[in-house]
Amino acid sequence: MDAIDLPLPGLKLLRPRVIADAMGSVTEVWRDAGMPGIHFVQEEVCVSPTPGTVRGLRFQSPPEARHELVMALTGSMLAVAVDIRRGSPTFGRFHAVKIQGQGREMLFIPSGFAHGSCTLEPDTMVMNRFAGYGSAEHEHGIAWDDPVLGIPWPIPAGEAVLSAADRKHPRLAKIRTPFVFKG
Repeated sequence: MDAIDLPLPGLKLLRPRVIADAMGSVTEVWRDAGMPGIHFVQEEVCVSPTPGTVRGLRFQSPPEARHELVMALTGSMLAVAVDIRRGSPTFGRFHAVKIQGQGREMLFIPSGFAHGSCTLEPDTMVMNRFAGYGSAEHEHGIAWDDPVLGIPWPIPAGEAVLSAADRKHPRLAKIRTPFVFKG
């Protein structure tokens, strides 16, 4: 598995090894990829029938903060991570990457980042793997369309499909981030 460092410290694009033969293919979804000590304990699969479905920007606060691995199983999405670690040289900056089910790339998002996504195709199925269980009490978010962040979402704001909870998140300037950059 190749782990490619992205412009925000800690954020990585993972490219797993695919072994193909006459029967089809096998993809190794996780190997520590130079990140020992990360143990995934929960996995969810989200299916979004409508392109333009936006989830996030969400994060879990301590003690439920957790790392996340995001992969499109079918369809495609724009995955976005926003650095919310106080003292980080990239605080408030985002990185967006298109992830396709056929490409088998994954985005590793460490704790200290808010994460969101927007589906690009009908019936996009996304797998989220978590190093921690999280809880509703510790779930927080940032407005997906915060103009200060300037995320170039592939959908006009009026056409995005969002949950009621994701519509209510405050802007980045209004959150009190519990995360501190550790270099």
